[in-house]
Amino acid sequence: MPSSYCIVLKKGLFLLLFFMFIYPPLTGLAHSSLEKTYPKEGEKLNSSPESIEVWFQDPVVLHSESIKVKDNSGNYIDTGKAFVDPVDKTHIISKIPGDLPSGLYIAEINVIALDGFVINEELKFQVTNDEEIIKQD
Repeated sequence: MPSSYCIVLKKGLFLLLFFMFIYPPLTGLAHSSLEKTYPKEGEKLNSSPESIEVWFQDPVVLHSESIKVKDNSGNYIDTGKAFVDPVDKTHIISKIPGDLPSGLYIAEINVIALDGFVINEELKFQVTNDEEIIKQD
């Protein structure tokens, strides 16, 4: 009996070691996450931002519609193509040509982590142009 027990134990140990070497460690499967944004989530700005900026934990892959901005009515605002900051590979920037009128906006962020995971985030912010408020009075 003891010899059959040893054979089963050796086979089990062999299988355990085999699977440990075949499968990558779970820490290598972590996805990049959003670290911070400009504007901040829910922020009220006194003037239109010049850009939408996001920082991720790790570098990400961009595509033509990585950052899109829409107004409260669901109409998309023309923005510049998103690009990676050459100094900081985790920093993504999309310029906003011209001034956004007062209102609520949603920036839709869609990038791909280096492990292939698609990251979708929404950033809501509000623009309250002081000049427009003064003109209405």
